[in-house]
Amino acid sequence: TLLLLAAAALVAVRRFRGDLLPALPVGTRVIVAAVAVVALVWVVIRALTYPEAGSGSLGGAHYSVGASFGTYVVCIATAVAAAFAVLDLRESGETLPAFPKAPTNSTTGPDQA
Repeated sequence: TLLLLAAAALVAVRRFRGDLLPALPVGTRVIVAAVAVVALVWVVIRALTYPEAGSGSLGGAHYSVGASFGTYVVCIATAVAAAFAVLDLRESGETLPAFPKAPTNSTTGPDQA
């Protein structure tokens, strides 16, 4: 959730004081979408890796270990935030950073000499 707070802060700065942002090699919408997707993956992995101990009763007190209602709310909220960040990126038309391509060799290979 801290990653989402950082993404929300970046959106707020971009919206209200965009002149404060430094020149970046990628657009801010790309950064926000990437952070939101990473946060979603992180939250889902954490929700799936809670320890399994089941439910039971110990001296009249009931206990349960594992994901609870709040975990599901955070998963849904993170998924919604990631979806809207990706939709905003697609609508804005910002381009993703270009990755270097493997060099194409038009000469004959060693077996064709």
